[in-house]
Amino acid sequence: MTMHQPTRTRRGFSLIELLVTIAVIAIVIAILVPTLSGARNTARAAGSQAQLTEIGQASSQYFSDNQRLPGYFTPRQMGSSDNEGRGFSGMQNIMLDLAGGIVEGPAEGNVIEVGPDDDNTVFVDLTFIGTTEAGGGYYTPRDTSFVAQNDPDVGLQETDGDEEARRLPSVLDSFNTPILAWQRDRTAIQPIEELADFVQDESGGDVPARFYWASNAGFLKTTDLGKRGKDPTFSTSAASREFSLIGEGVNEDPELLNHLAVLLGSPSVPNPGDNADALQAPSAARGDLILHSAGIDAMYMSSKDIGGGGDLRFWQSFFVDPPTGSSDERIQDGSGQVESIDLLDRFDDLIETVGN
Repeated sequence: MTMHQPTRTRRGFSLIELLVTIAVIAIVIAILVPTLSGARNTARAAGSQAQLTEIGQASSQYFSDNQRLPGYFTPRQMGSSDNEGRGFSGMQNIMLDLAGGIVEGPAEGNVIEVGPDDDNTVFVDLTFIGTTEAGGGYYTPRDTSFVAQNDPDVGLQETDGDEEARRLPSVLDSFNTPILAWQRDRTAIQPIEELADFVQDESGGDVPARFYWASNAGFLKTTDLGKRGKDPTFSTSAASREFSLIGEGVNEDPELLNHLAVLLGSPSVPNPGDNADALQAPSAARGDLILHSAGIDAMYMSSKDIGGGGDLRFWQSFFVDPPTGSSDERIQDGSGQVESIDLLDRFDDLIETVGN
C-alpha cells in the first residue's frame, strides 16, 4: 500500500502585508537618512574647525618667527578699492607667507602675478606652493582643500578682468567653500567712536579702519561660491532667496557694516564711549586675524540662519534697546546678572582667532 505525503501549500505575502512592510522600510529610511546626513555634517564641521585651528597655529608660529602675522600685503593694501575688482583674497594673501611660492618674474606658464592693485604685486610659481623651494614651510594645504576658484565645477572667484587671482589656489573648508581671512589693520589706532572706525567697505579714506570688506570681495561678489555654486549677493529683487549678510549689495537694509561688526567685533565688552554712535560699535576686534568658514550651509552668515532674520546690530550683544549713552539697560541672565551675547552663535559659521 502506497503512502501519500500530504501536500503543503506555500503561503506568500498578502498585498496588505507587503504594503505594510514597504511602509515600515520607508519610515526607517526616513528616520536614518537625516540622522546619517546630520552625522556627516557634524563630522565635516569638526574637520573644518580643525583646519582653521591648524592655520591659526601656523600663523602664530609665523608671528613668533617674524614679529608680524602672515600676509605679504598689508591689510590697507588688501582693502583697496582696486582689490574689490581684482578679487585677491585675504586667505590667498596669508598663504603667500605660510605656504610660499614667491619667485622672480616674469609671469608665464605656472608663474602668475597677483596682488591687490597694479602697484602691489608679486610673482608666484604655482608648482612651488607648499614646498620648500620658495619660502613657506609653515602650512602645507592638502591637495583636496587647496583649489583654484576658476571653474564652475569648484566655484568661481569674482574679478573684473584680472584672472590671475582665479588661478591662485584658495583654501577650502570641508564643505568645499573658500575660507576667508580677516586681518586687522594695526595702523588704525584711533578710538572707535563709530562703526567706520572699526570696519569700512574699502580703504582709502583719511582715517583707517580695523577691517575692510574689499579684502574678501572676490568671494562676496561672486554668484558661484564654492562647489555648491551658491550666490551670496543681495538685491531687492531676490531678497526672498538665501544670501549672505556680508555679500555684495547688503549696504542699506540690511546693513553691511553692522553685520561685519557682529562677525569681527569682540562680544565680550561693550564700547566705553559715552555717545550712541560709539556704543553701537565694537570696542575691539575678536582677534588680529580671524579665520572664517561658512559652515554647513556653505554661505557666510546666511540670511536663512536663525540670526539672519530682522535687523542685526552689534549693540544687541549687550543692550536691551538701542543705546543712547545714558541709563542704557544691559541684558541680564535669569538670576539678574549682566551678561553678553555672541550674536555669531546664531549662525553655523565657524571662526578661529589669532592674537588679541
